[in-house]
Amino acid sequence: MPARKGALLIKVDAGAVVLVNGTAVGVAPLADPVVVDAGGQVVEAHLDMRHGRVEVGVNPGEARVVTLTLVDPTAPEASPEGAAAGGGGVGLAAGEAAGADAAGSPENEGAATVSEEDEARAARQAKVWRLGTLLLGGGVTLLGLGIGVGMTAAANGASSEAETLRVGDGDPSACYRKATAPCQALGDAVSTRDTFTTLAAVGYGIGIGAAVGTTLLLLLPPRKRPGAGETVRLAPWVDVAGSGIGVQGTF
Repeated sequence: MPARKGALLIKVDAGAVVLVNGTAVGVAPLADPVVVDAGGQVVEAHLDMRHGRVEVGVNPGEARVVTLTLVDPTAPEASPEGAAAGGGGVGLAAGEAAGADAAGSPENEGAATVSEEDEARAARQAKVWRLGTLLLGGGVTLLGLGIGVGMTAAANGASSEAETLRVGDGDPSACYRKATAPCQALGDAVSTRDTFTTLAAVGYGIGIGAAVGTTLLLLLPPRKRPGAGETVRLAPWVDVAGSGIGVQGTF
């Protein structure tokens, strides 16, 4: 290599057209280093809609490795310039977009919109849940109280009937013989009254329990849906140490 010359070992995606200082030097992968004059060099590569560009300096007699990252300028993650110079000549493509201010990036604006939509959906679901709870609990409460009132009325009627059939202790026809017809009628009336009284108590218990349970459910705050308000954003990054995918989000 001449004393005032240098060399560029250019690495880029296969199939990309490589240019040095505006002159095409081949299609990647390049088999041999590109010999250039010492000084500043502009290395570019183009493949379909993706482009990469980096400016490097080459000292006399130096062989410098230049790695280009191709970026689609229409992609949201792409930086405006498409590439930047690094200590090892690596083009920074989507890394700048990944490290941009989170508050003003279009991705985070979209994430905020999604979060607001999730909150609105959760609020609508909470309203529907409360309305359904009120209707179901109110219906069970009314049913239980209705059974209690109806059975109470029936028990009162049976009790009145039993009183009319009851025979005084001093009467000769007192029910010391249960086989007699009046005593059987009295026993049936008393049994019916007791049954209706028990059913009335059950109905009141159902109604009161449903009313208390419905009230407690309506007073409790709605449970937050898992994942509501959570946003995650993935963005590729490239620097002198390597490349990868960065994860940003709120949990």
